[in-house]
This record gives sequence, C-alpha cells and structure tokens, in this order.
Amino acid sequence: MNTPDSNSGMNVLRHAVASLNVDGRFFSRILASGGHLYSLRAVASDEADIAAIDCVSYQLIEDQWPELAGQVETIGYSVETCGLPFVIANSKLGDMNTGEMIERLNQALDSAPETVRKRLHLREFASVELSDYQKILQIEEFAIDHGYPELLRPLR
Repeated sequence: MNTPDSNSGMNVLRHAVASLNVDGRFFSRILASGGHLYSLRAVASDEADIAAIDCVSYQLIEDQWPELAGQVETIGYSVETCGLPFVIANSKLGDMNTGEMIERLNQALDSAPETVRKRLHLREFASVELSDYQKILQIEEFAIDHGYPELLRPLR
C-alpha cells in the first residue's frame, strides 16, 4: 500500500479484499511504500505481490519509466472514486465562483500546447460536489462492515 490514509493506494485495495479477510486480516505482510511509484517498484522487484496504483499515476509512471511498467501486469480494477480535489483556503474563497474557476482552468488547459496536454494526460477539469466524495466513505464502511477496518494488520 502507499500509506494508511491513501484512498487509491490503500482504501480501494482493502475494499477489493475485504470480504476475503480472516479475523480482520488478508495479507501476510504489509509494506507501506510511501507512494504509487514506490509501490509499483516493490511489485516489479518482487518485494510485494500486489499494489493498487491509480490510473493517472500509472500512466505518468509508464510515460517516464516504461521499463518499470513493463515489469508488472494489470490484473484487475478497483471501484471508481473521485480523484484528488483542488482546495483553497476559506479565507480566499470570498465571492469566488467555483464554476468560473473551473472554466478558467479549462481555458488554460485548452490554450496549452498539445504536447503539454498529452504529457499531463488531462482532457478537462470537472466540477464536483462534496457529496461526490461520499463513495470513498462508502467503500471504507464496506470494509469495516466486512471485518476489515485496517489494511495494516497482517495475517499471522
């Protein structure tokens, strides 16, 4: 896993195996890598058997280190959740129109050179509501309800 608080690198992985746990454990050993690149390296070097890598991180890693990506195989996909949000301090929000902010981000993206857009793998920015992130809590609750409250407890 990436870190205990990672949605794409821990929470969705825990969700995928939650119904298979034994006494709140599934894996015999847990490695906290610190990030998607490190998790992918751990799998490629046989230090870990499996990792959950978000699709954007995987694509960026594949672009930069194709030989590393070639050492692993995708075996499945997790449930989908929202990606990381853009945040701004409440003190700076004021009368800001978030729809206008999204529109300006998309204008900036549209005006960027094609090579930049391709390198970033960005098509557009989308407006999401706080409620869209409820799915993250739902998959966490699913794991808890299935007796798998944390990924860190190894099987003994």
